[in-house]
Amino acid sequence: LDGLVGNFLRFARSDRAARVQVDLGALLRETAALVERDAVRRGIEVRVSAPEGLPALLADAEGLRSSVLNLVLNSFEAMPAGGSLDLAVGPAAGELVLEVADTGQGIAPPDQEKVFDFAYTTRDDGHGLGLAMVHQVVVEDHGGRVTLESQPGQGTRVRMHLPLPRAGAEA
Repeated sequence: LDGLVGNFLRFARSDRAARVQVDLGALLRETAALVERDAVRRGIEVRVSAPEGLPALLADAEGLRSSVLNLVLNSFEAMPAGGSLDLAVGPAAGELVLEVADTGQGIAPPDQEKVFDFAYTTRDDGHGLGLAMVHQVVVEDHGGRVTLESQPGQGTRVRMHLPLPRAGAEA
């Protein structure tokens, strides 16, 4: 309940969080370490891919950390019989792309367009806040975008595209 309330308050707040330099590779490694015991218990292999030398991102570190954790936990729920989860970050044209990909049950096509809507859930015990928060953090707070690819029975891939500041731009 505390987590739910915390996520709701985070989603509903109107102020912008303080920006700090964030190493997205380190953030992914920390997240993998945090969920390691649960992953082993569930029979899920978690792999992290983060090349050395990526630029740090001036960002809301806690918002990004919560977003990645939400995606990881959703992936765990989608793999009740185990599977694999890939956490990756890499450069693209003017941005860093953070990816969470699982081998889970996938998302039905009609639901794919709605999963980032506030209060939309397909789970009986879901609240519809986690992915809405991901959308707010990435799109509204950081000027990025979120993409989703999913095939029922084959898994889901979510990409968070986070823009890098332009040379000479003020943070």
